[in-house]
Amino acid sequence: MSRNDWGVNYDQGLLLTSEVQRQLNVLLGMPLWSAGRAAEMLWLQLGAHVTAPTPRDLNRITGEYALHLQCPWRLSNSNGMIVGATDIYIPSDQFIDDEDFDWDVQGASVADVKLTDWISANSRNPLTVEEAIADHCGGFMLRLSNGDLFEAFTCTSSASHEDEQWRLLQPAKETKHFVVTNNGLIGE
Repeated sequence: MSRNDWGVNYDQGLLLTSEVQRQLNVLLGMPLWSAGRAAEMLWLQLGAHVTAPTPRDLNRITGEYALHLQCPWRLSNSNGMIVGATDIYIPSDQFIDDEDFDWDVQGASVADVKLTDWISANSRNPLTVEEAIADHCGGFMLRLSNGDLFEAFTCTSSASHEDEQWRLLQPAKETKHFVVTNNGLIGE
C-alpha cells in the first residue's frame, strides 16, 4: 500500500476511482430528463422512461437509472453556476421573510425553480451524458451534450461516522444499489 505524508491510501483511492468510473459509464449516451428533490436529497432520472410502481403510485414513471445525491452538487455551464445544493435554502420568492420560508416545501426554493426551468428548457432535446469522470474521493462530473457540467462532491472525512454521499440505482429493478459513502463503497 502506498501512503502519502497525510496517511491517505493511494491504492484505496485508485480502486474507488476505478469502480465509480465503471459504474457511471453505464450512463454514457443516456438522456437526463428529470430532476427534483426529496428534502435535501437531489434525484436525477436518466435513460428510458420506465414504470416503477409503488404502493402509493401504481403508475409511477422513473428513469431506467436514477442518481440520488446527499452530498454537495452543482450544475454549471460556460457562464458559471446554474444551480447548486445550497440553493435549497434560499427562497424563490425574494419578498418572503426568512422566518416564513420552509425550504422543505417543493417549489419554494431557488433550487426547485432553477432545476425545473433547466429541465423545461431542455425538454425538446433532452440532454445526454457525453462523459463521466470519477474523482479519487468518490465524487464525479457528468458532461452533458450541451456542455453543461453536473458535479458531485463527497464531503465527509470522518471514518467513525458513515454518511451516504450518493447512489446509482435502477428504480424499476430489484438490483443492488451502488452506494458511495465517506468510508468507501457499499452495495445495497
